[in-house]
Amino acid sequence: MNNLLRLQGAFHHLASTNKPSARNIPKQKVVPFSKIEKLISELEYLKSYWSHGGKVGFLKGALINVNYINVVSKSNRIKMLLTSKQNHYDNISSVRGAKFNNDSLTITHFVSLTDVEETIVLLNNVLKILNYFVKQNPISGSVVTHEFLKSVTEGKNKIPSGFGISKSRFTDTVVDCYYVDSFSVVDKIVALDEESSKVGGNYKIVTLYTVGAGVEEILRNFKIEGDYKILKPVDNNETTELDSKNTILLVTPSVLNEIQEKAPFLVSMSCTCDLGDIKSLPDLDLISNINNILTDIKLSKEKTDEFDDPVKNIYSEKFESNYDTEGSSKELNHTANGDINFDYAHDELLQDSLQNHYGSFDLEKLKQVQEGKNNFIQDPTIEPCIGVIDTSFDQNVYFSKWVEYHDLIDPKVPDEDKNFEHGTEVDSIIVDGPRLNPDLEDGLGHFRVKHFALASKNNRTFEIILNISDIVSQNQDIKVWNLSLGSDFEIDDNYISVLGSILDSLQTKYDVIFVIAGTNRAKTRLTHNTILTRAHEIDKDLAKVESNDTDVIFDDNNQNNESDGKSNSTFGDSIQDETANFSVSYQSNQKNINNEVDCFGCDYKNIAISAETLNCISLNQQDNDSLYKIGSPADSINSIVVNSVKRNNKPASYTRVGPVLSFFVKPDVSYYGGDLDEPLVVCGTNKDGLYCIKKRYGTSFAAPWIARKVAFLIYILGMTREEAKALIIDAAYNEAFVSNCQNKTSDSDYLGHGVVPIHIDKLIKTENDEIKVVMHQKIDQYENFNYRFPVPISNKKQNFIARATLCYSPYCSRAQGVDYTCTELDLHFGRMKPDKNGKTKVDSVNSNTQADKDGAKCSEKNARTIYRKWDNVKIVSDVIKTGFRPRKLYTEDGMWGIMVRSKERLNKKLGQGMNYALVITLKEMSGFNRIGDFIKSCQLNGWMVNEIRVDNHHDIFTIAQQKVNLD
Repeated sequence: MNNLLRLQGAFHHLASTNKPSARNIPKQKVVPFSKIEKLISELEYLKSYWSHGGKVGFLKGALINVNYINVVSKSNRIKMLLTSKQNHYDNISSVRGAKFNNDSLTITHFVSLTDVEETIVLLNNVLKILNYFVKQNPISGSVVTHEFLKSVTEGKNKIPSGFGISKSRFTDTVVDCYYVDSFSVVDKIVALDEESSKVGGNYKIVTLYTVGAGVEEILRNFKIEGDYKILKPVDNNETTELDSKNTILLVTPSVLNEIQEKAPFLVSMSCTCDLGDIKSLPDLDLISNINNILTDIKLSKEKTDEFDDPVKNIYSEKFESNYDTEGSSKELNHTANGDINFDYAHDELLQDSLQNHYGSFDLEKLKQVQEGKNNFIQDPTIEPCIGVIDTSFDQNVYFSKWVEYHDLIDPKVPDEDKNFEHGTEVDSIIVDGPRLNPDLEDGLGHFRVKHFALASKNNRTFEIILNISDIVSQNQDIKVWNLSLGSDFEIDDNYISVLGSILDSLQTKYDVIFVIAGTNRAKTRLTHNTILTRAHEIDKDLAKVESNDTDVIFDDNNQNNESDGKSNSTFGDSIQDETANFSVSYQSNQKNINNEVDCFGCDYKNIAISAETLNCISLNQQDNDSLYKIGSPADSINSIVVNSVKRNNKPASYTRVGPVLSFFVKPDVSYYGGDLDEPLVVCGTNKDGLYCIKKRYGTSFAAPWIARKVAFLIYILGMTREEAKALIIDAAYNEAFVSNCQNKTSDSDYLGHGVVPIHIDKLIKTENDEIKVVMHQKIDQYENFNYRFPVPISNKKQNFIARATLCYSPYCSRAQGVDYTCTELDLHFGRMKPDKNGKTKVDSVNSNTQADKDGAKCSEKNARTIYRKWDNVKIVSDVIKTGFRPRKLYTEDGMWGIMVRSKERLNKKLGQGMNYALVITLKEMSGFNRIGDFIKSCQLNGWMVNEIRVDNHHDIFTIAQQKVNLD
């Protein structure tokens, strides 16, 4: 196999020489006079609306929605309308949010009433000018055409000086009127999630537009009283000013109700009950309510053989009683929550069953784990360290020396209110995952963990957010963080969650990367009128609850009950192996289920549900009606978000889907997180405080595997976070590329860019007929390019297909709504080709001609869909076709080129100096190994080539970690 190559070479930089041409409406399009009159009428209404009741005085301005005819580019947004005389063309500083409305775009502006009045005057003057030209005959039919505006720009039709409007201001105003569909009042009523309102939380997160007056003053003016707290944005220098355009509050429901009643227009499109109810942290499991209810359920022995589980099937009558062998009790025990304690069991039968179900297992080592033998794992030395923010950690487990534990939960919280299972289980994957799951051996060994416990029933989301910021800022030596937390609530199509945006800011500020669980789908909801089922039913069959245990768990009539404050979010997106817990019988066409099953009436009982119910969603997984969007913080754009797949690379039964903001590909990748019929093996603890081997599945256990790979790439191989992310995504895409899955958009919603290969060699090595290089650069000016990328030549042809993966971490602004990323990098990669003027340019393999002077025009919608404009991950790739023919040379030397153009969303050039990474793969279609020729050609063309050898980098890492004592 060929090793991954790192290329270092000089990129050239050029400022933009493009001068904006005079604006005009599209050819064959018109602007009716009546439309201008309609816009004037709408602005007159808005002026009256905001003047009434002193609202303008309270806010010191007006909030106005500008509704566009489609998804318009930055250059086609308003330039003259709603801008002051002193700041014409500044259509950015007044923006308070943006959202999609089907195929159109709405942008919210905060402007002064004077701006509104001046816009009305301007539009009336434009109408007077148009009527003047009607009398002069250049205009007919009371419509403005492309040709007429062109004639004004060229001076063929001159505007009389008496109107006091320049030709550029006149044409820009008419063009604004073409692209604006309407103006409207910002009047968004906050709709609380039904589930959130039932859990009895005391606080909600709400985002208010930042206006001319402070929050305290505004609430006081509107006579809104009550308890609230303000969340300050991450102090990121570059984006703090942008994020201050919205104000995030923690408010009580009464305050939120008053805001809805008295000033609904204050609520930005970024209003959310983030992470579900935030009075307390969620029950820390995907099916949190079920797990809580079933904690004390004892598996009915007579039901055991219903389940197709080879481990549980061991549990039969002949092993029910203890028997003595050399004085030892040998029995396979199931804990109350369904985990398996390997208390020796029947060795041969257990060994065979485990091997058949999970792969190769060393029973003796498992016994050592269960018995707490200290020699099961060596002591840590200088291994790389991954940060984990999760629930509590059990310091009694066999790998406890590998975990540096920091308990940040309030000391007043008793241990019984903490969750020691989930955090411990996540750590077990990071530290020792391959030995627990030999079929997922990734060749990376062990990793150390620095574990921060935040989750308890009484934590608030604000406290989590603030703690995460403090943790990252105070531990800047940790570059890779694992977050297996998430909300049950689906993300919004038009804004990033509070926590997701904060993670993006932290990554930019501290040069770290988060690996985040993609959140789990179809958690069981507990309501008064339904029993516990997954998101789907099979032929509308309903599960009939059976239980003999009468412990009271929930009492919705008692606000002091333990259920009060249960949140619809999962700090720890994991699923226990429910088949150990559940028994069920089905009753079809059950109409009055509450008469048959007394779930939440007067008598509360522990509930059991079958594996069939839990697994039924996989039967309808591709049903569009069943799509369940991912939850916060899996909408973090700069993070690596990981979904879960089964061993056949199909989405797991609990998989949730992207995209984010109706555009960004999330999850980024997928990995093996287990499923009902193929769980992962982890080491955790049970309710008695004993740690043991367990079976689990969920995105919580897919993410740590990717965190291991990212940590290896960054710590051992010395890569940047952008390079590591690019390699992860490129490797996943390559697997999909080979199987031609990359053309299935439905797959990308579930799987992201694909499934990451198991072994690290798949990321840092290639087949003999492939060449893979990685490089990183910085943005400097508009164009960043190198036109000397050599692709081997044979018989005056280039017999290669190519792929380039670009990753970067832009500054982001939640206040911009769907315009979340502030910088666009436009990638062009392909052969150098002379144009009609004899100048060579990059002929990109994906036919990208954006911003080329002689390139074809591309609408904003197509630029986003085809070329992923504003996405921070871009893949430019050939498509494998039958009958591939070698490429001809466009130039004598056959050089290829790389060009990256930077574009800014805002006036401030936030992308300057930003890092980006490229992974380029060349595949020789005849199967020849051309890597030697490629390395020589690179060196001849000014590239430094380093072959990445793991042993060498590991030695360097080892030496770098040694402490030097100076006498």
